[in-house]
Amino acid sequence: MTDGFRFKMDLSEIKGLPEEIHQGLKNGVERAVQLIRRFTMEEAPKKTANLFKNIFASTEEDGTKLTGTVTVNPLTSDGKPYALFVTEGTGLYGPKRKEIVVTPRSRKALAFLYGGQLLVRKRVTIKGQKPNPFHERALSKAEPLLPNEIEKGLDSI
Repeated sequence: MTDGFRFKMDLSEIKGLPEEIHQGLKNGVERAVQLIRRFTMEEAPKKTANLFKNIFASTEEDGTKLTGTVTVNPLTSDGKPYALFVTEGTGLYGPKRKEIVVTPRSRKALAFLYGGQLLVRKRVTIKGQKPNPFHERALSKAEPLLPNEIEKGLDSI
């Protein structure tokens, strides 16, 4: 998840590719990457927009390879691995499969509203957050459309 989605197009098998065809393929890869990014943004949770704002797309050309990458930045601006928490889950639903115990940091107790009542507790145990593999859903939606995007890139030349 932290590396993002990456796909490569190896052009080394096609020797002497005309420049306009090469540019068309590059346009197609860029279109495909933007499509994956759009679907990822659609599927990402938007309650706080922490993930939504951290989805990026890029293409790179290295000799005979075109690489398109869609990355969900694994860290938020405050350094938390938020994307991992969302996709893998936390607490009972996460990799550690343990409940989360919340304790106060600077006070003697926690105070919060629950069901319209003010509760004060020395500690609270929570189950955690269920996994939300939004990136997998996005890729499943985009995958059948990718060849068409490459074709459109070739048509643009």
